[in-house]
Amino acid sequence: MPSSDAPPARRDTDAPGRRGRLPAVLLMAGSRPLVLGAVLIAPVLPRTQDHFRGVPGSAALVPLVLTVHALSPAVLAPFAGALVDRLGRKRLLVAATVLYALFGTAPLGPSSLYAIVVSRVLVGVAEAAHARSGGRRRGRPRPGGHSAPARVHPQT
Repeated sequence: MPSSDAPPARRDTDAPGRRGRLPAVLLMAGSRPLVLGAVLIAPVLPRTQDHFRGVPGSAALVPLVLTVHALSPAVLAPFAGALVDRLGRKRLLVAATVLYALFGTAPLGPSSLYAIVVSRVLVGVAEAAHARSGGRRRGRPRPGGHSAPARVHPQT
């Protein structure tokens, strides 16, 4: 006869499915901020141009808001790779994600066009660190010593 002190039996019929969803969602959400950086800014560029029309150089600075965040990762990728080697992937990934959120939301407050451009450069710096620490790259050795296979995409 079972004792009344024993805890009730636990039934987790769908627990493995739930447990696997959260990491997958987090990986998907954080995998491509570089693409979202341009896609979310592009529709508001005409309104931004109108808003900052009186600022000297706005004809060049407003389009720069869209593109400068993509230049930073291209220039800083080798340095971000060195940071991954020093700090480790997980630590750099967490720091880059926090900095991305901080710098990405900085223009929400009252700011000048110059401050927006600087925040976009800093978003690019965070993207460089995020991209280099956020998962396996093609050709990187796996723990067993084998390299990751190259993916072949069909021509369209």
